[in-house]
Amino acid sequence: MVQPMGRVGPALDNAASESFHSVLKVEYVHRHTFRTRAEARLKTATWIADFYNTKRRHGALAGNHPSSSNGSSRKREPGPIRKAGPHNQRPYENWGLTRVWQNFEVTKSSETQDLVIVTGASTGMGAATARELARRGFHVLAGVRRDSDGDALVADGIEPVILDITDQDHIRALVARVDDDPQGRVLRALVNNAGIPGAGPVEAMPLDEWRRLFEVNVFGHIAMTQALLPGLVRSKGRIVNITSLNGKLSMAGYGPYASTKFAMEAVSDALRNEVAPYGVQVVVVEPGGVKTKLADHGTAALNRLSARMPQEQSARYGDLMKALPSHIAAFTKAGMTSDAAGRTIAKAVTDRKPRTRYTIGAMATFLIRASRFLPDRMLDRMTTSDLHKHYPART
Repeated sequence: MVQPMGRVGPALDNAASESFHSVLKVEYVHRHTFRTRAEARLKTATWIADFYNTKRRHGALAGNHPSSSNGSSRKREPGPIRKAGPHNQRPYENWGLTRVWQNFEVTKSSETQDLVIVTGASTGMGAATARELARRGFHVLAGVRRDSDGDALVADGIEPVILDITDQDHIRALVARVDDDPQGRVLRALVNNAGIPGAGPVEAMPLDEWRRLFEVNVFGHIAMTQALLPGLVRSKGRIVNITSLNGKLSMAGYGPYASTKFAMEAVSDALRNEVAPYGVQVVVVEPGGVKTKLADHGTAALNRLSARMPQEQSARYGDLMKALPSHIAAFTKAGMTSDAAGRTIAKAVTDRKPRTRYTIGAMATFLIRASRFLPDRMLDRMTTSDLHKHYPART
């Protein structure tokens, strides 16, 4: 819990502090009760001004407290009430509360909820992100592939929409849904989360599967961005692209999937600079291991690839193909939950001053930072050594 009154000093008694904290809970934890960020800011500043001057009238802040610097008990005359107005909307800065204000994310009221689109929301991180954003007061258009997935996701603030990001008809229908919103809500953010796994040796992966990976993991996100960017420019919204640890670091067997994530990192960097002049922010979220069904789908795809590999390729990559499912499972098991990942993604959507990148997981953070300064050969030895732990035992 933030202790915002600590810098005001001991003049505030326990009851007053508890009262202040209870109001902060109403004002900030339930911040979606305000229609606009300015309304929340003005209301809170006004309340703090009234609180401050009430305490002054009772002498708590007038210098007659036993712990005041001059030790005097002489009562001072209270000064004029400092109301927040057009030329004075930040009185709380004088009381050390600037950091409190800057660290809170302000969303809209339930009457004028902004729209957020989350692709790939059937399960895992996408579903968790949709639920978290709905909890924070947004109306989430959650992209799912099947009606049954949408039925499992229905909740207050979540509207499932059938969405295949490689289908232009689906994308056009979604754009029309946003433009013709019955309540006139604006699109605040697009979370490009949808994706499919794809692992295996570069030589062994059929070109059709390479193309399918890029069609979903890269071109689908670009198509969504191109279609929805005009609305985001109007609202000065935000694009959040979900990449991966593999968007910064690749290793044997992960080339196909990692290449799509490297591509999205590059797209995001270029796009961030292109749309910044128009008030649109582009943020990248780089998850490491997360407990989702994506790992199971990846293992199934590996088994299918292994079954149809020519004998020559099987001789070269047989041990690698046996190690990859175990390596993926271990990395996923050590990862964080989808709900925890969803909270980080929601933070990337709602932070008032977002970072350009958010990394999910301690191991991902370590490896990404290490990749910036370690020589390639050393990184190769690190990743190869980790992968070799899952190779079949030699007899």
